[in-house]
Amino acid sequence: MIDCQELEQIVGVLEKMDVQYYIHAGVAVSLHGMDGELDDCDIRIFHPDIKQFYLEFKKFFPEKVKLRGPVEYSKGIYDNYCVMISGNMKIDICAEMVANCDIGRFEFPLNEFNFKNMEYFEWGGIKLPVASLESLFLYYLVLRRTEYPDGKKDEFHVREMLNNERFDKNKFIDLIENHCLFDNVLALYNESVKNS
Repeated sequence: MIDCQELEQIVGVLEKMDVQYYIHAGVAVSLHGMDGELDDCDIRIFHPDIKQFYLEFKKFFPEKVKLRGPVEYSKGIYDNYCVMISGNMKIDICAEMVANCDIGRFEFPLNEFNFKNMEYFEWGGIKLPVASLESLFLYYLVLRRTEYPDGKKDEFHVREMLNNERFDKNKFIDLIENHCLFDNVLALYNESVKNS
């Protein structure tokens, strides 16, 4: 479960450090009004060097913060570093997001466009910047097209976002149009449209 007080502390530090951020993954899905998983909170930051960010950020929470390297998952490897915060809840902070998965090495766009093209939602008295529906859709489409035995409903989220009246196909295409795996992602998109 998400601890709003702890989350407010974390985002307060990000704002004090002048680091652009948005809430991503399950909590973002939930804030968009869908049934997202709340077992942890993922935050994406706009920062050129996650290791440098880690060194600065851990000064605020020295006992709670660790740097995690690449990890395997059901479709391949999350091939990036992540700052992990353990407290009353688990929080992961990443900048670059890379997956070596079934469609190849996919680098999620990390540019100011993503950090300007977000929405704000209030949660637990905190006004939070949240990933756009199109950015979330890309994340679940590329990485998470699986129904997990632990109850995560990622395939469901792909369909739910695709059928959401606020989902903008043109914004989604703009997000991926210059990507080297554009054709692969577009094929996944077209397959999802057909199956939804």
